[in-house]
This record gives sequence, structure tokens and C-alpha cells, in this order.
Amino acid sequence: MIAKTLTILVGTVLFAEGTDAFGIFPAQRRSQLKFELLGLCTVTERGLTETPEQRQRIANIFEQLEQTNPTSKPLKSEKVNGAWSLQYTTSDSILGRNGSPRIGPIIQRIDTNNLCAENSEVVRYLRVFDMPRKVTARLDPQSDRLTNVQFERFSVGPIAFNAPKSFKGFLDVTFLDDDLRLTRGDKGNIFVLTRLSD
Repeated sequence: MIAKTLTILVGTVLFAEGTDAFGIFPAQRRSQLKFELLGLCTVTERGLTETPEQRQRIANIFEQLEQTNPTSKPLKSEKVNGAWSLQYTTSDSILGRNGSPRIGPIIQRIDTNNLCAENSEVVRYLRVFDMPRKVTARLDPQSDRLTNVQFERFSVGPIAFNAPKSFKGFLDVTFLDDDLRLTRGDKGNIFVLTRLSD
């Protein structure tokens, strides 16, 4: 009787701590997946030099982490706000594939309180000139995790101009914790970002 009671209690505690497709220790599994994912992001230079096998593995880990998302309403959480550094994407245009290389970090700042965002980077033109670029955007949340994005103004060095009205998209925040954010875009691309220290 005592043994049976202990078994029930242990099972209840484990269930209360949360179980998922990865078994009894989702937090530990999540940490392992994050470690492997960020390692691949570094090795592939944000995806610029990835092999088909690496691309598939990253996609698999991305999906597994989405299943363990610890933040049920990412856009309602203060964790989503602040500066984030892009570690990986499947977007050729953002990577500058077959074009001008990106130098240093690619930063995204999000402020859901004021419904705005900003992407910034430094681009090397003609293999000589390093030029800062920036785009600001207005956010229009459609749910607790998905927001429409209307780009508003571009800056290239000292030159700034308004973005065409047709420059829009959406961001779907599918995973968020204290230091990692996973996002899906409107063109089917995925994004892995890590939080920058204040």
C-alpha cells in the first residue's frame, strides 16, 4: 500500500512539473536542443555556409523547440522586448547571399508596448565600404504570438527614406524564453535570435 502511494505521489509531482513529447525532464531536453542549435548556427555562419544536412537538422531542432515553448503568449510577455541578435535564418536576402556581406551582428529591437521594431546591420559594399543600414517598422498584433509588420522607414548611412506601403509581412513568435527567440516569417523563413545584454 505504501509503495503504491509513493508511486502515485512521484507520478503526480512529475506531472505537475510538466511533461511533454520529450518525457519527464522537458527543461533539460530544451537546454540540450538549444545548445545544439546555437552550435550549428555558429558553425554555419548564420546559415550562410550550411550544408543540406545541416539545414535539415536545424529545421528539426527548431520544430522540437517549438513544441517545448515555455511562454504561451510571447507577444504579451515582457521577455520579447529588447535587442536580439540574429544567429540563423533561411532568408537569402537577410544573409546577403550572393551579394554584399553583412559585417558584425544583425540586430532586431522589439517594443510591443509602443508597437514598433527596428532591424539594423552593417553591410560591406564593393568589399571596401562598410555602411550601416536600418529599417523601422510598425507592429500590428493579430494574436498572442503573431504580429503583422509594416515597414516604415529605411536608412542607408546618412540617407533615409520612407518604405513603400507594399513592404509588409508578419512575424510568428513560436518559442520564447529568457535568452532565445524562434520566429517564423511570412515567406516561410525561420529565424533564430539570442538576447543581447542591456
